[in-house]
Amino acid sequence: MKYAVKKLGTFLLTMVVVSFLAFAAFQLVAGDPATNLLGTESTPEKVAALRHEMGLDRPFLVQYGSWLAGFVTGDLGQSYSGGAVTDLLAARLPVTLILSGMTFLLTLVLALPLGLRSVRHGGGVRGAAHTVVNQFLMALPPFFTGILLTWLFSILLRWFRHGAFPGFGTSVGGSLWYLLFPAVAIAVPRIAQTIRMLRSTVLAEMDRDYVRTAIARGNDRSGVLYRHVLKNALVPVVTFLAQTMAEIVAGSIVVEQVFNLPGLGRLLLTSISGRDYPTVQAIVVILAFWVVLANTVADLINQRIDPRLRGART
Repeated sequence: MKYAVKKLGTFLLTMVVVSFLAFAAFQLVAGDPATNLLGTESTPEKVAALRHEMGLDRPFLVQYGSWLAGFVTGDLGQSYSGGAVTDLLAARLPVTLILSGMTFLLTLVLALPLGLRSVRHGGGVRGAAHTVVNQFLMALPPFFTGILLTWLFSILLRWFRHGAFPGFGTSVGGSLWYLLFPAVAIAVPRIAQTIRMLRSTVLAEMDRDYVRTAIARGNDRSGVLYRHVLKNALVPVVTFLAQTMAEIVAGSIVVEQVFNLPGLGRLLLTSISGRDYPTVQAIVVILAFWVVLANTVADLINQRIDPRLRGART
């Protein structure tokens, strides 16, 4: 319990630091938002009035405190393009989150059994072929895989219509079917990476003395693998999967453009090109939140797998 409380405290502290750095960075990059909104031809009186209305004439720490309090309560401020940032994110965040969740689920469901199978049946020519295929899949950029999937399943087979994402309000099943293809595009290199990671950690564990002793005593190799080796080998794999979970969200931003999805990717690029800094700032903090959360959850899971890590990690 103390370990979990400690990790939660570290998580909260990290998010405060990240949010402060993001807020400070965009304050420097954005210049004077009031001048940007009104244009250089505006009078100083109008600029001063707008600065007061936006709270930009207050001290920096007061502005940060007000923004952070609003962020915690769900008020992310106003977009420069009009409307609340919260509303813009609420319309697009579900697409990115569901796409990321589907990608991670595919990675888990396929990588873990395939990785264990490669350990048990990975010798000789079969092992060499597996290594070559795995290296090839690891090198495939998700956007390129997305282009290939679009050409094959949309243009040739017509299993889905590219650019015709129905939206969850129109068709949940149709939306999930559409998201399956970008999820596969993102998952392919992640699956290959996870298989390689699991294979290397399990094989390293299989060389330990306790494994050789257990097998020498007549225990079945597969039984030793599943009952003893796998538990000890999972700690680095879980950490790797946490990093994968964070990378999936970043990868989905690019793949969303390939499949013309109305997710955070399109919103982020549009906001950057339009210098809509409040929206970009909110997206950056949300992505950072996802990364820190994934790693915190991984630490908690690893501690449950191996309690010895309780005193080794901070």
